[in-house]
Amino acid sequence: MEQHGFHQFGSDRHVSRAFVNGYRSGNEGLNILYAEGSDPLAEELKNAMEEFGIHNIEVNKAEATVIGDRSKPTILIGSWEALREFEYLSKMNDQYKKLGHYTYFEDGEMKVLTDEYTVAATLGSRCGTIYAHGDGLGDTAGLWVVAGIDEEGTETAVKALVQGLDDNTSFDRTYGLYIKDDEVLRLPME
Repeated sequence: MEQHGFHQFGSDRHVSRAFVNGYRSGNEGLNILYAEGSDPLAEELKNAMEEFGIHNIEVNKAEATVIGDRSKPTILIGSWEALREFEYLSKMNDQYKKLGHYTYFEDGEMKVLTDEYTVAATLGSRCGTIYAHGDGLGDTAGLWVVAGIDEEGTETAVKALVQGLDDNTSFDRTYGLYIKDDEVLRLPME
């Protein structure tokens, strides 16, 4: 499973190179998908990405066919309550260990894992996560999931991503983050 991580780009800014340069086949642009109720957050993220210099951004309501058959790098925004309705994401959540994801959602809570996949923390409302996913080696259209347990958690995760575009530490050398009490922490949990 290839994971698209966050790497240094330019001087002191951090953002995934796939958003700026594309991956292998060049820059096909960026797709921001949003689940029910998250459209204002998607627009906020688009505006921040454009200010950062990322162009050719489309914002669309999430559809099952687009999530599973991406043609370009995609950011998916939504509360887990809304996202779990998509079979693709529900399966990803169930197969977190196989896929190398260090968070998963269960019974209205978010589980945060160690590098050995043991539960290190169980988080409730207003918490969120950002993690990258690729469908096999060489996936040129990675998926970044920006999700919260609830709408407040989703807003917290989007805010962390927007602020992290200019941050020197948030995304450096990590495949995923979790956000608790407005603090951005790396995955896996230590």
